[in-house]
Amino acid sequence: YKSFLEGAKDFVAAVGVKCDHLNLFISMLQDVDFAATKYYDSALAPQPGEGDADFFSDKTNLVCAALRKTMIDNSDAYLLPVLSTFAKQKPPQLSKALTLIKSQAKNKGEKLTSGYAQDAFKYLAFLARYETLYEVSLGLYDFELAKAVARGSQMDPKVYLREIKDLEEMEIGRARYTV
Repeated sequence: YKSFLEGAKDFVAAVGVKCDHLNLFISMLQDVDFAATKYYDSALAPQPGEGDADFFSDKTNLVCAALRKTMIDNSDAYLLPVLSTFAKQKPPQLSKALTLIKSQAKNKGEKLTSGYAQDAFKYLAFLARYETLYEVSLGLYDFELAKAVARGSQMDPKVYLREIKDLEEMEIGRARYTV
């Protein structure tokens, strides 16, 4: 496993910008040692190494962090796999994913209501519910982001627009308390 973590850059380079393949790999990560469970052969079974149990209890987070570190510098090409790594973490780091979408849209000179940002929100909603994304964006106290997330969902605009408008009109401290 250490060689994979050290070679994450080579792995991403070998896959290339085929985001679907990276997304599939990331979505299938589990905190299990498949060599010892699924492909177990008692005659060939390796002796567990020191620290293996710790690795496999946190494998998903370690692999996601290693892959994200490799892809984040080119997050324009690897936006969806980077979002997958944030969503797959335990616990999911949806606030970082939403912040990345917002910064990427800003860097491209696009609004959060643009097709680019909405496609990214739609992909992230495939990995986490829209309602959860909306709640996380409210928790960031970024009401523009909350509107953009809710816009792509099935949420009733009468409800979320009123809620956000009420929060925007409150004092900052009271709005944060309300959220």
